[in-house]
Amino acid sequence: MDLASLAVSQEGQTLELRHPIEGTVLKTAKGKPITITLVGTDSDVFRKAQRTILDRRLNQKGKTKLSAAELEEEAVTTLISCTLGWSGIVLDGEELAFNKDNVRKLYSRTDLPWIRDQVDEFIADRANFLKPSAMS
Repeated sequence: MDLASLAVSQEGQTLELRHPIEGTVLKTAKGKPITITLVGTDSDVFRKAQRTILDRRLNQKGKTKLSAAELEEEAVTTLISCTLGWSGIVLDGEELAFNKDNVRKLYSRTDLPWIRDQVDEFIADRANFLKPSAMS
């Protein structure tokens, strides 16, 4: 078996957002799934975001402790880096164009923590970023 066939994808994969209680796929008014395109924790994008955060921490002279708010901001920033696109995202009656500011707006909503949870779980699941095995 060629181990390269098990290399993780650097390409984005699609998360279909699910209702936080019912587990059903959320759909747009036209019946299409609401999706977010993401790269995983093994991707170069994720690793670069993590290195940037670590470099910033190392350069903070004298400050060794981070507040909960700072840790949360780092987590949101990492998720923003891993988000490549979306479709069907409507927030407060307005369809949101995909851009980093709108991603931050969505992921920072304290009344919608389940969206961040789903994104976080999706990018952490390596299986979402591996090609299906020809042997399965």
